[in-house]
Amino acid sequence: MATAGAPVPLSDGPVERDRSADYINRAPTVAGISQKRIAGFFDALVRPAQEHEFVDLMLDRISVGRRMTFQAVAGPQPAHDRIVHRSRNPIYLQEWWWEVAGGGRHQLVAVFENGREVGRLLYFPRTRHSMGLFGFTEGVHAPWTNYCAPTIEAEAGDSDAARQGDVAYELARQLPRRISYRLTCPHFTHDAVLAAFERAGFGIDTQRSYLVDLRGAGIKSIIEHLDMSTRQRYRKAEKKLDVVAIGPSMFFDLYRRNLAARDKISYHDLSVAESLASTCLSRGSGCVRITAAKAKGAPGDDPRSYHAAIACLQDDAFSYYWMSTRNINATDSDIRNGAVKLLLVDAIAHASQAGLVFDFDGATTRGTSELYRGFRGTEVNRYALIRKTLPARAIAIVRNIVTVVPRLLARRKRLLRQLAGPCRLSWRKRD
Repeated sequence: MATAGAPVPLSDGPVERDRSADYINRAPTVAGISQKRIAGFFDALVRPAQEHEFVDLMLDRISVGRRMTFQAVAGPQPAHDRIVHRSRNPIYLQEWWWEVAGGGRHQLVAVFENGREVGRLLYFPRTRHSMGLFGFTEGVHAPWTNYCAPTIEAEAGDSDAARQGDVAYELARQLPRRISYRLTCPHFTHDAVLAAFERAGFGIDTQRSYLVDLRGAGIKSIIEHLDMSTRQRYRKAEKKLDVVAIGPSMFFDLYRRNLAARDKISYHDLSVAESLASTCLSRGSGCVRITAAKAKGAPGDDPRSYHAAIACLQDDAFSYYWMSTRNINATDSDIRNGAVKLLLVDAIAHASQAGLVFDFDGATTRGTSELYRGFRGTEVNRYALIRKTLPARAIAIVRNIVTVVPRLLARRKRLLRQLAGPCRLSWRKRD
């Protein structure tokens, strides 16, 4: 592990949250188009969105016709209503986790006060290639790590917010400016920390996640908490499947088998994830729990009898839905549609009995959001701290334009075909 920069003392400046650089409040017009809308358009071009988020945004917000209008992208909402239940020692921020996940390649910036470390931030330098031509380095969380955030020593009293902001600002200032960053922070990140990174030139994006807080509830209450569709699929799967505990080797054998059946490969090295799960078990702290949905009455040594499996991580406050795999070729629709839901209900019940909040650990697609809403969890925002170098911003603009133009042309052709159909029909009626 490398440490960036020398020890930096704390500064004494006040924390002020200034969003004026990110959101335009005044909206004068140029050639009939609001500058606010223009700014929103160019912000959408360069902001580090999810893989196809920009294309969807453009297709939804551009009206093809004689005049084109643009809408500003909404910024992160105030955090006054978000859940403040927090972990004192998140598993994703622990040193041993980063040693295994990062393979010793992770970087550290730290702030010291009177020779004592009061704040630190771990990140993983990753090289990405865009359009097969350009390569650039960005600081992100380590593989198989779903968030990273500044770890700042808390202080009792009213001055804690100002102190957190000061430490976070010094951490942000130490991050090398030659690379880009996208650092996803948990929902309980302090407002003062977010404000400090904004002052240091970072933008803030959001990522949805869902929490189920049913601590102390029994399995009956948890099932009643589900929406009707999820509850029905759970009950059908319960009649045909048993929930059994399995080890990391079995889980990752199933994971690789199911990937191969779909002709896909993992986006991260699966051997690293297996090492993380094995390390969790060897520590004896109960920080990982792996379960599988097995056909009732099937022999235990037959891998074909396992239709789904999930792995959940645990720390002092949360149980995280870390990984999952399922057999999409199951012939029984009750098993195919309900196996993962059966395992998730069991995981929520286990977390509730352990006094933990169940965290679905991020919802990156529309499909996963719909699945998680079926468990009637509370929607929360995780916060991505983003800073891009000038070359990375230029590459993002080019990539988005190259991606969106064919999609726009294809949509316009479909629209013209749809309009041409009724026209031909009306002329035939006249004849």
